[in-house]
Amino acid sequence: MQRLFSSLNPRESLVFAIMIEERNHHVYSRLGDLFRKHCSNEPELQSLFYDLARKEKQHGTLLQEHHDARFGPMELSISEDAILESIEAPHLNLGDILAAAETGDAAAALRMSLEMAIATENGAVAFYSELVKRTTDSELKSLYEQLLVFEQDHTDGLREIRV
Repeated sequence: MQRLFSSLNPRESLVFAIMIEERNHHVYSRLGDLFRKHCSNEPELQSLFYDLARKEKQHGTLLQEHHDARFGPMELSISEDAILESIEAPHLNLGDILAAAETGDAAAALRMSLEMAIATENGAVAFYSELVKRTTDSELKSLYEQLLVFEQDHTDGLREIRV
């Protein structure tokens, strides 16, 4: 049965946030791998996505440590399909990005990847903004505010990249 995100309790919200950060870590790692393999003459592209992957992993680790300290080992799992709203979901058409990279059109591959990454990070900003608004627990609210700043920084940095 699907639920509204707003119906999640603090522990469930934290678990969902961990899952999202882990998923995005894997997406950005895949993009880094793609640019390393098909655009080896563009090392800054690899670095860009590997750096984003590393940051998402750090966010997930921060959230996981907070969860474990507060609630104990994570025994709860929440599927994205169980939540009605789309939250920070990357709209990745890897086939189109791969086709552009394989034909040597690094600019097109980068443009599509950046569009996806900006949409993803905008979703993260909206996600953490919502958590900040609805969280009454001061400790969790502070954590979400910190992550909101991180995600906004990602968005701002991605918008500065020129293709």
